[in-house]
Amino acid sequence: MCKVFCAVLCMLIVSPAWCDSIRFEDPTRPLEYRDAEQKKVKLTLQAIFNKPEGKKAIINGRLLKNGDLVHGARVVEIHDKYVIYEWNGRQGRLTLRDSIKLSESK
Repeated sequence: MCKVFCAVLCMLIVSPAWCDSIRFEDPTRPLEYRDAEQKKVKLTLQAIFNKPEGKKAIINGRLLKNGDLVHGARVVEIHDKYVIYEWNGRQGRLTLRDSIKLSESK
C-alpha cells in the first residue's frame, strides 16, 4: 500500500512540470490558424492566371481562387494585375511586379 501511495505521490509531483514542457496541439483548431507568437509572413503575389473556371493567383507558392486562405489572409478578388485580400478585418492589395526589360551589353 505504501509503494502505491509513493508512486501516486511521485506522479502528482512530476506531472505538472512534465506537462509544462510539452506543447499540446488543439485538434479542433482551423488549419490556417496563426498564433500571435508565430512570426509574421510576407505575402508575395507571383502570378495570375485566367482559367476557364475563373481567375487564379499564385501567392507564396500556392495556387488560390477567390475565398481561399493563405497564412490567415482570405483572397477577396483577383484582377488582371493585382489581388485584394482581407486579413483581420482589413483589406490589402498585392500587385504583380512589372516585367523588367534588360538591354544587351555590347
